[in-house]
Amino acid sequence: MTPTAQATAYADQVGEEVARNLKELGVGDPGEGPEKAGRRLALVLAAETLWQEQLGPLLKSHEAREALGGVSRAALGKAFQSGRLLRLRDERGRIRYPAWQFDPAAQSIRPGVAEVLALFGERGGDEWEVATFFTNPSPELKGERPVSLLAAPGSADTDAVERLLTAAQRTVARQFD
Repeated sequence: MTPTAQATAYADQVGEEVARNLKELGVGDPGEGPEKAGRRLALVLAAETLWQEQLGPLLKSHEAREALGGVSRAALGKAFQSGRLLRLRDERGRIRYPAWQFDPAAQSIRPGVAEVLALFGERGGDEWEVATFFTNPSPELKGERPVSLLAAPGSADTDAVERLLTAAQRTVARQFD
């Protein structure tokens, strides 16, 4: 059997299994064409990879502690509990920290992160909404991603932080009002 024929046979088997499982679960739209259903399935399967590309590197706890100059677990936990640090739980429940919030030269959390966390937190926003805000192009920043303000040279400068906070305030108002 040729590689193309093997791939086609495998795809047919996968399709049959998906159909069987959807029927068993009582979900799925029989009126939905195979192209649309296939696209939805591909997006679900690719979601983790797409998020990883969007978010950039995610640090484990020991890596986040190192990024902050070797602080203790308790100090890392305190930074999160006090609302200064963004942490995310992945689909397996593991805690991860987006690398872009750390300033490796200063071994600290970049200016503006805590303020954005507070703005979203006051309105009931969760950590994934904050991560989405930071990593998606913002109309308030003329299509620039807010995370680029954190990573830019001189990001500690007040103008960059003010632009970041203004974009966050407008985003929060639009999302939660």
